[in-house]
Amino acid sequence: DDRGFGRSEETQHPATPSAEIINAAPERSSSDPWDESHGTGNADRPDGSPPLRPFLPILITSRTREEPMLSQAVTAKDIELYFKHFHHRWPLLHRDSFNECGPYTLTASVAMIGAWLSGSHEAQERSLILHDRLMEHILQRLKVDEKISRAVLMRNVLVSVLREVGFFEPEQVSAQEKPGTFPAFLHLKQQERRRLATCLFRIDCYLSLLRVQPPLLTSEELYFALPCTFATWDAENLSMWSVRIADEPLERQEHSTCETLRGKCLDEMTGESRSLLLLAEDVQLAFCATYWDIWHYREHSRNSSSADNDLQDAPRKRLESWSRYLECLFIRHSADEDQNILSGQHIVPMKFYLGQVDESADNWQDAALNRFCSIKFDALILYNSLSLHLLTDIRVLRVLAQNSAYAEGALLDVQYEQKTKQWAQRRGARQAVWHAVTIIRSLRTSSEYLAGTLDPVCHLALAVATLVIWAYTSYSNQPCDQCGLHLESYLGSVTEIMPARSQAWIEAGGRAAIDGIVLCRCNTEKLLDRIRATTTAVTGNHEWQAAALIAPFPRRTEAGLIMMDI
Repeated sequence: DDRGFGRSEETQHPATPSAEIINAAPERSSSDPWDESHGTGNADRPDGSPPLRPFLPILITSRTREEPMLSQAVTAKDIELYFKHFHHRWPLLHRDSFNECGPYTLTASVAMIGAWLSGSHEAQERSLILHDRLMEHILQRLKVDEKISRAVLMRNVLVSVLREVGFFEPEQVSAQEKPGTFPAFLHLKQQERRRLATCLFRIDCYLSLLRVQPPLLTSEELYFALPCTFATWDAENLSMWSVRIADEPLERQEHSTCETLRGKCLDEMTGESRSLLLLAEDVQLAFCATYWDIWHYREHSRNSSSADNDLQDAPRKRLESWSRYLECLFIRHSADEDQNILSGQHIVPMKFYLGQVDESADNWQDAALNRFCSIKFDALILYNSLSLHLLTDIRVLRVLAQNSAYAEGALLDVQYEQKTKQWAQRRGARQAVWHAVTIIRSLRTSSEYLAGTLDPVCHLALAVATLVIWAYTSYSNQPCDQCGLHLESYLGSVTEIMPARSQAWIEAGGRAAIDGIVLCRCNTEKLLDRIRATTTAVTGNHEWQAAALIAPFPRRTEAGLIMMDI
């Protein structure tokens, strides 16, 4: 059923909602939560499904009482925020066919995300309530143990269902594309499938990173061509779509997404042959595709007495190649821009990031540039996060961190401690610290620009970066004769870790510092407090449970945060 994406007969002419507010959440019942006796007494819906039970505290019922609907007064701004801050990063919905009076579970999900991105305490509370009620409804239908991660469960179910119905099989999809279909409608359905698959591919990678588990989806299942540009996907009407589809790069349809993500097209872009235009979001997907190889290498090294360098080299080279491409990816403001300035760069026309405005609108360039920059930023953070997983056994560090959060005298895993001490003496550990510092500095300097609209991968990356710095300072066995002094007291014997000036330290080792705080066991709490300040600036006062799952450190010290200039 495709009605969740486009307009349907039920949603084209919605009934005007009444002002009846449902303030109370439903009580749990051992009986079917969708049973009419526990609902609102609604008649069966037109499609024959049972009546929907209103369970959201900010829902109102429609005049026809066919299904509950969200109050437009409450959600209009939240939906606007969704399309402003979230839609270009996760372009799953087709904006022009999205209907605020459509299926209320879809509308509630969009409003939930938009409310969270608003940044206000009241709106975020509303978002959490919406999330809890939606999840309660889903889990009641599935009747599962609440101890199971709900997000992971939904991912698992969705992947399984899509595989069962042949979603990832080209033969099944081709049979549904009937000859003579209106081109715009056919394009919409093709892009919906591609974007559902690619967004799920990213979510799968994020959840797998969080759990340090193998991803469910493989890049080989992405058999289709690359999705169209954001501008074409977000076209406001048919006339705008007709103009933008004509500007689509044809070469993007000549390679499958799988081939592209595996790096088979990368040499064409760096050599003298015809280049394939890849966007920042394509590189982001390519980074996600490396996680399977990273996980495979980590499992092999954990279960083997000797490391297989070939298993590590393959994902490392792919990460570095895509990173170099991404760093050279820039947006061209105009056709007559100085080509000398852009020489040696991979140039993306700004028009590919247009939204529901054209080039005649005021400030259209700012919006398009912000979309490009935010996606490129997210991709660079993902690159550094994946590099940490490649260079570090995150699962081992997490066990040690969990044990350190217990009371003094707790029994630590001696084998894991010894393994981490050996890791901290190697070049890979120093390289991991560099990636961790890059993540922290990037988020610290970009928090104002991104205005609280960070992609979830940024929160995961910050937690992993904290874990790596904690492990290095705790197990590197650096001498502690002067660690209480400030950086200047070392008279140049300490390297301040900076993204562009740390290669010598990575290769040769020695003492290093972050923001003037020397990396040493005695300064561990100072460093953690400094990182907590970054976390507060990035995420606000809200605590992310995902961060606590990755890096479950003790709470801040009584001395409070140590605020230092960058």
